[in-house]
Order: sequence, then C-alpha cells, then structure tokens
Amino acid sequence: MGFIDTTVKLSIPYIFDDAWLFSDDLALVEKDNKWGFINKTGSFVIPAKYQRAYINDKGSTMFTIDSLGNFMRTLTNKNGKKIIKKDFEYFELKSNFFGGSNWSYTDKESNEKSEEDSTDCIDEFENGIARIITNEKWGFINVEGDVVINPDYEYCTSFEDNIARIEKNDLVGYIDSKGKILITPQYIKGSNFFENYAIVQLENSDRITFIDKTGKPMTDLNIHSATSFSNGIAGVMINEKWGFIDKNFNLFIRPQYDDIESLQNNFVIVKSKDKWGLINRKGDIVVDYKYDRFEFKGKLAFVTENNLEAYIDTTGKYIWKSDPKVQE
Repeated sequence: MGFIDTTVKLSIPYIFDDAWLFSDDLALVEKDNKWGFINKTGSFVIPAKYQRAYINDKGSTMFTIDSLGNFMRTLTNKNGKKIIKKDFEYFELKSNFFGGSNWSYTDKESNEKSEEDSTDCIDEFENGIARIITNEKWGFINVEGDVVINPDYEYCTSFEDNIARIEKNDLVGYIDSKGKILITPQYIKGSNFFENYAIVQLENSDRITFIDKTGKPMTDLNIHSATSFSNGIAGVMINEKWGFIDKNFNLFIRPQYDDIESLQNNFVIVKSKDKWGLINRKGDIVVDYKYDRFEFKGKLAFVTENNLEAYIDTTGKYIWKSDPKVQE
C-alpha cells in the first residue's frame, strides 16, 4: 500500500503491507509484520517495531508491544515517548468511570490498580490534556506525562469551553485549563456550563439558580429544578410545574407541565396529565398530549399509544405505525 495526494500523484511509494488513513499528520502503517507511524513525507516518526498499534482521534497513541515474550501495553505521545512509565499486562477502556470512558492500567494477575507513579487511571486526551486519578484525587496531565493541574480534587470533569467543574470538601466550583480557580467551591450541586451558564445550588438552600462564568447569580426566580440552556432556552420547575426561560431569564412559557425533555429540532417534548406531546419554542401545541412514550429519532419521533407503536413527524403525521392486532 502507498499514498496519493489530491492530484492523484503518488506521494508515498507502495512499500507497506497495510496502512491506515492519516490522522493529526501521522499514519499507522505495517511493514514486515510490525507496526509504526509515518509522517506525510513517508518517513517513520515512530519505528515499525510493534506487534500492534492504535491511534485515537484525541491525539494520544497506544501501543501493544511484545516484551520478553509477553504482550505489554503502554501509552505514548505522537513522538513515541511514554506518558506513563510502566508497561502493563492489562490495559482496557472502561466506560462510565469518568462519565464517559477511560483507560485503566492494572496488573493482569491480581487485577489491582497499579501503584506506578501513583496513577490509578487516565482518561482520554482532549486538547492536549487528560484527567487522572491518583490516590483517589483528580487532576490533569499533558501528553508528555507532566502534571499540569495537581490532583487535589475529589472529582473534576473534562474541560468544556475552557472550564471544568471541580469538587473539593464536598463543594462544587470551577477552574480554567491552567488550573486557576474561577469560582471558589461553594455549591452543594453544580452542572457544567452550557451556553455560558451553569446551574448551581447553594449550601443551606433548596433553591437553585443559574450563574455566569464569574459566579454571578442570574435570576431570583424560585426555581427547584432546571435543565441547561439549549439553543437559547432552558426548562425550569417552579411550584412543581415546568415552564421555560429565555437567555434574558424571562419566564416566557409559564410553568404548567408535569415533565419535559430537552429541546430538540426546535421543539420540546412535554408531559401533561400523564401523556406526552410536543410544543414549539413559543409554547404552541404542535402534537397533542396523547402518547405514553415520545422520543426523537433524528427528525422523526418514535411514539407509543396503548398497543400502537409509530413514527410521526413534528406535525403529528404518522410516517409509519404498527398493527395493533399484531402487537396483541
């Protein structure tokens, strides 16, 4: 296999047994039954000496190598330098540990977390940094393996829009990607920032509010639950009913619904008297409240009504529906 450019000119000769597409200016190739990485000139940046190799879309590279007859695993940067010093016999991607997925380094026989560098877990890299857990504390390292934000926190999220949510002494606060505390931990609950606002709950209070990135409260409404902003609107629960606010924190749809789903396709799925329907951004009913289940699947909605299963469009028109007799 080789590579051509956009003029269909051969830019890298047909010298490889196998090859992947370029990602971040590197391509994974096989030569003489060993894997390595080349740049766009065809030169090896990481020599072809590995039994297996992998590059992910976040820019970090994982190799599976043969060491003394045993398959060992390691994590490196794109120049082949190890991020974590030790090789591990057991290396897997576990889900939901970080609210997503993470690499877990363990010993295959004991199945216990490694003590090497006190690093128990490392998340995938995003924008050059990754979360780690060390001694049950959370922090961040860069692709060189250097700690860039000390593991001082009981929990932290990955960065969204240069802000991460942290927990310290059971309180929620926020930091930037340099580790600077933007908002001191002071909330018993806190969401990530979406569209410049986060939802928080202060200590000794059953009310929640929205804050901006300086920590300034944005509304005095007596809110007891809320959704994050999506396309300029957010759901809020007041007196056990749901309504909607805009980016100016005006209550433009009064609280009247038993439950709501997030904004999708410029519509909101709402529940009234134990049935689901659909409203638009103005609060107008576009699909009557008559369904037991209502879930968007792309631009169509999957709905159930008694024994009927169906797909409808956003006007309520049936695109497909099952035969109730068959369902019975």
